Amino acid sequence: KEKGYFDLWENAAITLLPLDIAIRLVLKKRARQTQKDQTLDSLLIVIPGADDRQDGIALDSRFKDQGRVPLFYVNRKVDDGDEALNLYFTRKELITSWNDKHPGIPLPVIKALDLVGIFESIVRDRVETLPSTNLVFHPSQLSLKAARQLKARGLAPYSPNRIII
Repeated sequence: KEKGYFDLWENAAITLLPLDIAIRLVLKKRARQTQKDQTLDSLLIVIPGADDRQDGIALDSRFKDQGRVPLFYVNRKVDDGDEALNLYFTRKELITSWNDKHPGIPLPVIKALDLVGIFESIVRDRVETLPSTNLVFHPSQLSLKAARQLKARGLAPYSPNRIII
Protein backbone atom coordinates (compact mmCIF):
# COMPACT_ATOMS: atom_id res chain seq x y z
CA LYS A 1 0.00 0.00 0.00
CA GLU A 2 1.31 3.40 -0.92
CA LYS A 3 0.15 6.23 1.22
CA GLY A 4 -2.65 8.08 -0.52
CA TYR A 5 -3.43 5.40 -3.12
CA PHE A 6 -6.82 4.55 -1.65
CA ASP A 7 -7.63 8.23 -1.18
CA LEU A 8 -7.29 8.64 -4.93
CA TRP A 9 -10.09 6.13 -5.63
CA GLU A 10 -12.24 6.78 -2.57
CA ASN A 11 -14.83 8.91 -4.39
CA ALA A 12 -14.26 7.65 -7.94
CA ALA A 13 -17.33 6.59 -9.93
CA ILE A 14 -18.16 6.16 -13.57
CA THR A 15 -21.61 7.53 -14.12
CA LEU A 16 -21.77 8.03 -17.89
CA LEU A 17 -20.45 5.87 -20.71
CA PRO A 18 -21.10 5.75 -24.42
CA LEU A 19 -23.58 2.93 -25.10
CA ASP A 20 -21.20 1.07 -27.43
CA ILE A 21 -18.52 0.91 -24.74
CA ALA A 22 -21.01 -0.12 -22.05
CA ILE A 23 -22.30 -2.98 -24.22
CA ARG A 24 -18.77 -4.19 -24.98
CA LEU A 25 -17.98 -4.25 -21.27
CA VAL A 26 -21.20 -6.09 -20.41
CA LEU A 27 -20.81 -8.76 -23.11
CA LYS A 28 -17.19 -9.55 -22.31
CA LYS A 29 -16.32 -11.44 -19.13
CA ARG A 30 -13.01 -10.45 -17.64
CA ALA A 31 -11.01 -12.80 -15.45
CA ARG A 32 -9.35 -11.26 -12.41
CA GLN A 33 -7.19 -12.57 -9.60
CA THR A 34 -8.35 -12.22 -6.02
CA GLN A 35 -6.06 -11.56 -3.08
CA LYS A 36 -6.21 -15.31 -2.35
CA ASP A 37 -5.02 -16.17 -5.90
CA GLN A 38 -8.44 -17.31 -7.06
CA THR A 39 -9.60 -16.49 -10.57
CA LEU A 40 -13.05 -14.93 -10.81
CA ASP A 41 -15.04 -13.46 -13.67
CA SER A 42 -15.85 -9.78 -13.28
CA LEU A 43 -19.43 -9.01 -14.12
CA LEU A 44 -20.34 -5.58 -15.41
CA ILE A 45 -23.97 -4.56 -15.73
CA VAL A 46 -25.96 -1.62 -17.05
CA ILE A 47 -28.60 -0.39 -14.63
CA PRO A 48 -31.65 1.54 -15.85
CA GLY A 49 -33.10 4.50 -13.99
CA ALA A 50 -35.55 3.58 -11.21
CA ASP A 51 -38.62 4.87 -13.08
CA ASP A 52 -37.59 3.14 -16.30
CA ARG A 53 -37.02 -0.12 -14.43
CA GLN A 54 -40.48 0.11 -12.83
CA ASP A 55 -42.06 0.84 -16.23
CA GLY A 56 -40.27 -2.24 -17.60
CA ILE A 57 -41.40 -4.45 -14.68
CA ALA A 58 -44.99 -3.31 -15.26
CA LEU A 59 -44.72 -4.76 -18.78
CA ASP A 60 -42.64 -7.87 -18.05
CA SER A 61 -41.41 -9.32 -14.75
CA ARG A 62 -38.05 -10.31 -16.30
CA PHE A 63 -36.98 -6.68 -15.83
CA LYS A 64 -36.79 -7.41 -12.08
CA ASP A 65 -33.54 -9.28 -12.82
CA GLN A 66 -30.33 -7.35 -12.25
CA GLY A 67 -28.77 -6.10 -15.50
CA ARG A 68 -32.00 -6.01 -17.50
CA VAL A 69 -32.59 -2.67 -19.21
CA PRO A 70 -35.98 -2.14 -20.87
CA LEU A 71 -36.18 -0.48 -24.27
CA PHE A 72 -39.73 0.56 -25.02
CA TYR A 73 -41.42 0.26 -28.40
CA VAL A 74 -44.75 -0.15 -30.17
CA ASN A 75 -45.39 -2.53 -33.05
CA ARG A 76 -46.70 0.27 -35.24
CA LYS A 77 -44.31 2.70 -36.87
CA VAL A 78 -43.56 5.74 -34.74
CA ASP A 79 -42.24 7.65 -37.74
CA ASP A 80 -44.49 7.66 -40.82
CA GLY A 81 -42.94 5.80 -43.72
CA ASP A 82 -40.18 4.36 -41.54
CA GLU A 83 -39.92 0.57 -41.34
CA ALA A 84 -37.52 0.72 -38.40
CA LEU A 85 -38.32 -0.50 -34.93
CA ASN A 86 -37.87 2.61 -32.79
CA LEU A 87 -36.56 1.81 -29.31
CA TYR A 88 -36.74 4.31 -26.46
CA PHE A 89 -34.86 4.24 -23.16
CA THR A 90 -37.88 5.79 -21.39
CA ARG A 91 -41.56 4.98 -21.71
CA LYS A 92 -42.45 8.66 -21.31
CA GLU A 93 -40.37 9.66 -24.33
CA LEU A 94 -41.95 6.94 -26.46
CA ILE A 95 -45.40 8.28 -25.54
CA THR A 96 -44.33 11.87 -26.25
CA SER A 97 -42.90 10.87 -29.63
CA TRP A 98 -46.07 8.98 -30.55
CA ASN A 99 -48.35 11.87 -29.54
CA ASP A 100 -46.21 14.40 -31.43
CA LYS A 101 -46.23 12.36 -34.64
CA HIS A 102 -49.72 10.86 -34.40
CA PRO A 103 -52.03 13.39 -32.73
CA GLY A 104 -55.46 11.95 -32.06
CA ILE A 105 -54.42 8.36 -32.86
CA PRO A 106 -54.55 6.04 -29.85
CA LEU A 107 -51.23 4.74 -28.66
CA PRO A 108 -50.74 1.04 -29.50
CA VAL A 109 -49.73 -1.41 -26.79
CA ILE A 110 -46.26 -0.59 -25.46
CA LYS A 111 -43.80 -3.48 -25.28
CA ALA A 112 -40.22 -3.75 -24.08
CA LEU A 113 -37.05 -5.53 -25.17
CA ASP A 114 -33.94 -6.02 -23.06
CA LEU A 115 -31.01 -3.84 -24.15
CA VAL A 116 -28.31 -6.42 -23.46
CA GLY A 117 -30.51 -9.20 -24.89
CA ILE A 118 -30.69 -7.33 -28.19
CA PHE A 119 -26.92 -7.15 -28.49
CA GLU A 120 -26.48 -10.76 -27.35
CA SER A 121 -28.85 -11.80 -30.16
CA ILE A 122 -26.82 -9.80 -32.67
CA VAL A 123 -23.42 -11.05 -31.46
CA ARG A 124 -24.61 -14.68 -31.36
CA ASP A 125 -26.24 -14.37 -34.80
CA ARG A 126 -29.77 -14.94 -33.51
CA VAL A 127 -31.33 -11.85 -35.08
CA GLU A 128 -34.38 -13.90 -36.03
CA THR A 129 -35.40 -13.66 -32.36
CA LEU A 130 -35.77 -9.87 -32.68
CA PRO A 131 -39.02 -8.24 -33.87
CA SER A 132 -37.02 -6.36 -36.53
CA THR A 133 -33.46 -6.19 -37.80
CA ASN A 134 -33.74 -2.46 -38.47
CA LEU A 135 -33.41 -1.03 -34.97
CA VAL A 136 -33.23 2.67 -34.12
CA PHE A 137 -32.13 3.62 -30.61
CA HIS A 138 -33.49 6.93 -29.36
CA PRO A 139 -31.32 8.31 -26.51
CA SER A 140 -33.17 9.88 -23.63
CA GLN A 141 -33.25 13.64 -23.34
CA LEU A 142 -31.36 13.31 -20.05
CA SER A 143 -28.57 11.41 -21.84
CA LEU A 144 -28.39 14.00 -24.61
CA LYS A 145 -28.18 16.80 -22.05
CA ALA A 146 -25.41 15.02 -20.12
CA ALA A 147 -23.43 14.38 -23.32
CA ARG A 148 -23.68 18.03 -24.36
CA GLN A 149 -22.56 19.19 -20.92
CA LEU A 150 -19.55 16.86 -21.03
CA LYS A 151 -18.62 18.11 -24.47
CA ALA A 152 -18.95 21.74 -23.39
CA ARG A 153 -16.52 21.02 -20.53
CA GLY A 154 -14.14 19.23 -22.92
CA LEU A 155 -14.53 15.95 -21.04
CA ALA A 156 -16.05 13.64 -23.63
CA PRO A 157 -16.50 13.38 -27.36
CA TYR A 158 -20.10 13.98 -28.33
CA SER A 159 -21.64 12.83 -31.55
CA PRO A 160 -25.30 12.66 -32.51
CA ASN A 161 -24.54 9.04 -33.51
CA ARG A 162 -23.33 8.06 -30.04
CA ILE A 163 -25.64 7.40 -27.11
CA ILE A 164 -24.42 8.24 -23.62
CA ILE A 165 -25.93 6.14 -20.81
